Amino acid sequence: MCSSDLLRFTSAFAQAVAHDQLSIALIEGGIIIVFAAVAVVIADRFSFRRDDDSLSRLAIVGALLAFVYLAAVPVRNAVQRSYDFADDDYAIAFTDDPASAIRALVRDGDERMVEVCPQWSATLFLYTAPGIGARVAAINHVPSGCP
Repeated sequence: MCSSDLLRFTSAFAQAVAHDQLSIALIEGGIIIVFAAVAVVIADRFSFRRDDDSLSRLAIVGALLAFVYLAAVPVRNAVQRSYDFADDDYAIAFTDDPASAIRALVRDGDERMVEVCPQWSATLFLYTAPGIGARVAAINHVPSGCP
C-alpha cells in the first residue's frame, strides 16, 4: 500500500471513528425539522385573506424554508470543512508523513480537477471540502494564501 492510499484510508478511518457522517446527518435532520416547525408557526400567524386554508400558507412556509436554507448551508459547509481538517490532522499523526499527505492531496485534486483556492463566495454554498491550498497550509502550519 503506497502512502497516498494509506492517507486516504486513515482519513476515512478518522471519519468513521469520529462519527462525522452521523453527526452531519443529525445536524441536517435537526435543522430541517426545527425550522420547518418554526416556518409553519410563523406562517400560521399571517393572514392572507378571510377564507384562509392550510394550503394557502404553503407558499410562505416554502419561502421561510428557503431563507433558512440560505443561512444553514454555509454553517453546514463550515462544519464539514472543519471535519476535513481534523481528518487530515489524524491521518498525519497516524502516518507521520506530511509530505506524502500533501502529494496525495495534490494528486487527488489533479485527478478530480479541483481548484486549489476556490473563491470565497463558492465556498459558502458550493464546496463542502476546503480547498487544497488551505489543507496544504494547515498541514504545514502556515497561514493560508487562499482568499
